[in-house]
Amino acid sequence: MSYSLYACHILVFSVLWSYVDKPLHRYGMAGNWAIVGIRMAAAIGFAALLWHFFERPILKLKRHFTFR
Repeated sequence: MSYSLYACHILVFSVLWSYVDKPLHRYGMAGNWAIVGIRMAAAIGFAALLWHFFERPILKLKRHFTFR
């Protein structure tokens, strides 16, 4: 799941920028902490979905491609 998180976090952050970061930025430090929490939760959730529906099924196919 770490690779999915690495690969998708910038996409999630850029999507959230206009919907979450802009409105919460005006609340100062509390808004910044909320932004960090929301970004982390969204990135981890999206990475978990990618792992579950994309990466895990591909890893199950690896037994068909063994090289000896």
